[in-house]
Amino acid sequence: MGGHTYRDVTELLRSAAKDLQLGELVHSPGLTLMDAMCAIHIGDTRMDSYLPNVPRPADLPPFSTNAPLLPHEITYILDVTTQLELLFHDGAHLTQSLYTSLYLHRLQSISLENLKLAALSLSSAETEGAEGYAWEWVGLVLRAGLMGCLVCVGAAWAEMAKGTVYDAEDFHSDKSGLALGEQYSLPDVLALLSSAIDWLSSLPPSPTTSALLARLRLRSYLIHLLHPPLPSLPSAAAALDLLPSLGPAPAPTPRARAAFDPYVAGKLPNNAPLPPVEVDIEGKEVWMGWRGFLEGVEKLREVGTVEDPSEWLNWLSYRSIVTPSNPPPPAIIRNLTMSLLLSEDNLLLHKHPQQWLVDSVVHSMTGIPRGTLTLAIEADAAEPQGEVTLARAVDVWCQRFTGFYVNLLSVYCHNRPRQKRNLGKAIRQWEDLIEEAADLVVPLDDLFTSQLRVPLPSLALLPSVPRLLALGLYLEILLSGLELDLYDPAEEWLAIYWHAARVARVWGTALVAQRDALHALGVRDEGVGKYLEERIAWVRVVEVMADATLRALILHPPSPVPHTVARSLAQARASFERRFKWAIRGLPHGELEPRWDAFQADVSRLRESTMLDETAPLLYNSARTELERLLEVPLRDGKMELAGSDRVKTLAAFKNTCLNNMHTLRREVASQGKWTARWHPWFPAWVVEEDARE
Repeated sequence: MGGHTYRDVTELLRSAAKDLQLGELVHSPGLTLMDAMCAIHIGDTRMDSYLPNVPRPADLPPFSTNAPLLPHEITYILDVTTQLELLFHDGAHLTQSLYTSLYLHRLQSISLENLKLAALSLSSAETEGAEGYAWEWVGLVLRAGLMGCLVCVGAAWAEMAKGTVYDAEDFHSDKSGLALGEQYSLPDVLALLSSAIDWLSSLPPSPTTSALLARLRLRSYLIHLLHPPLPSLPSAAAALDLLPSLGPAPAPTPRARAAFDPYVAGKLPNNAPLPPVEVDIEGKEVWMGWRGFLEGVEKLREVGTVEDPSEWLNWLSYRSIVTPSNPPPPAIIRNLTMSLLLSEDNLLLHKHPQQWLVDSVVHSMTGIPRGTLTLAIEADAAEPQGEVTLARAVDVWCQRFTGFYVNLLSVYCHNRPRQKRNLGKAIRQWEDLIEEAADLVVPLDDLFTSQLRVPLPSLALLPSVPRLLALGLYLEILLSGLELDLYDPAEEWLAIYWHAARVARVWGTALVAQRDALHALGVRDEGVGKYLEERIAWVRVVEVMADATLRALILHPPSPVPHTVARSLAQARASFERRFKWAIRGLPHGELEPRWDAFQADVSRLRESTMLDETAPLLYNSARTELERLLEVPLRDGKMELAGSDRVKTLAAFKNTCLNNMHTLRREVASQGKWTARWHPWFPAWVVEEDARE
């Protein structure tokens, strides 16, 4: 009476589903996206795959802040929490990483005073093993280590939140409404660490005590390094020396494992449910994960002593190249880089006005004396104010130049994929400055020749500064896509290397013209000449290697990706134009516009050649010779002192590729092989079967 009769339709639905194709859906009329979304209850363990209803392991005791932990258990907890901290630096959410360390949520409960008071009221079950226990192990040692970790994460979060690195790409800023140590004063935390170190030092020496002492000392160093009094940076040398003494993480006990809850995200407010992160550190040297940060700090200390924006740009460009042996620096280091180079009040290195940057960069490429543009602004400032005076035009150009250059430095601190996208936008900015500088040359020459009676013929080279910068960026955009595996080897590599060789040729021609113009104009600045010579040699290497790779790829085409559908000529052309859409409008006069008909003509001509197995090795040999000359250029002459080690690694990788391909591309050797990025992603190596098995 008034009841319902239900019938099981499970088999009927399964039978009907067999006739559905992928992407089809049977639904009632009027079903909306909102209806479908409301059918899934976020946070329900029955439907949310990231919140499984996982039973607590039977061997884990309940988590208790009153547990009398043994020294090796404290070591394990500190090591796991440090590993979770490093995961946050690598891009994990706080709810996946640091917040899963339960003691961090109860730091007040494990103060030494609270622990001693709680011990007086514990039940007999809770006091088991606590008779005569020294609560300093938890209340001093563990609490100091964890509190130090929390303020380090807070400092890293605050630095990365400044905006050089990107939220949701390089790190995740969502705190889930929790504090990251802001409630603790830095002096108090350092004092607690000092007290814990003093207490441990008073104990009889043992391996475990020594390991804990090393961990707390390193944590103290990290706090200072993450709170730098910019523009100075504390030395990381002592911390680097300490790393090897920390040793591996101990094996966990059930009580130590109970201090972590990988599913804590289900209990905290967050933007999206997140999968737990597996952490297995037993026997691993967790703290060695700080090496990249510490080495980065030491490098930044060196950067802070170099007052040359051209050096900065060269270093950042080399640092940004991503290879298996050269991973990108941590996000915190990339953000600290810009915090060091530019203060919040827009001072370069926290002391130089922005005009200093323009003077330095322009002088390094043209020999125009430093202060020339400032003099032009001041000398013309007394002229009657019209709509646009020379002083105003030069001032605006200098401001735009500085803004674009600082933006370029910032772009080089982004992750590599974002760098590639933003470098293309930077080219357009520099192109605008070329035309603006050309309009300034004649008025500036008149000002210095007729009014100031100080002829400066090198002013004619002013437009070359943004042009040379734009050409360098253009080439880097092309080659960085190879690092990121953005190009299909079988379908796109030919076009990339064809165009890279053209860009390098144009850039090299412009550099040679700049060098010759300096001589013709009587500019006798030895530093400028040496810098241009290094750039000419570098571009020559890239041009010859791109030409050699183009011929080698025609000789041995890369294997197509499985299931690739053969493309028509029209489809290939459309793909070519899509790949180069950012460059179709090129630099002025279309000198670098990638044209499909020119590409097709060049490739067809090369395919008809019967000498590729000879010309390709010869070109690699020529590149090797150029590399050897380049390696002989003193770092100071090429403004490469900061980039020293990265530059040497890059050039050595290029040389190894040349030596390999000179041998393996010979007709009698190259019958069986494959293309690999064995030494460097910019230029592949043809590896024959015998070498591939090594």
